[in-house]
Amino acid sequence: MTNTQSELGNSGLVSIDRSIKHEQVYIEGIEVLFPYQPYEPQIAYMRSVIQALNKGENGLLQSPTGTGKTLCLLCATLAWMYHHQSESRIFYASRTHSQLQQVFEQLKKTCYRPVTTILASRNHSCVKYKNEFTGPKLTSVCQVATGAKEKSKKTDIIIPPCEYYKNFQTSKTGFFSFNNH
Repeated sequence: MTNTQSELGNSGLVSIDRSIKHEQVYIEGIEVLFPYQPYEPQIAYMRSVIQALNKGENGLLQSPTGTGKTLCLLCATLAWMYHHQSESRIFYASRTHSQLQQVFEQLKKTCYRPVTTILASRNHSCVKYKNEFTGPKLTSVCQVATGAKEKSKKTDIIIPPCEYYKNFQTSKTGFFSFNNH
């Protein structure tokens, strides 16, 4: 395999694009691909992540601002998943959408290409009505369009069924399908 080809782990959840510049570091017997030459504290952080994953334990890690915690966490976890051909799922929770955006910006710097999806509020994820409504009104319209509740008799707004939700419900993968739109 050449350096420009992608490698797909047996789980199919994490692939590696070796055409992206990276540094190889071996931690606890696992090849970790890092976008830069990692500093010793970053290696120590990634070692703690991998040790927790190997033991199946939770890890409580801290490091000062600006030390590359997010990048270390992503690279160590995805390297571990790739090495073990794990079908484990990563749930990365954040208080704000801008923080999640920062995580995805860090992920783009790596050569790891995991299968990803973002779970967000209707205000950020509704593709049908997000330009027409916001806040509680969007929630109400969405609930009617998906059949979760009946339309209020107080409104004259006609709310057709949401075809995106219907496609999601009939999808075998559980991912949205936008093929018809």
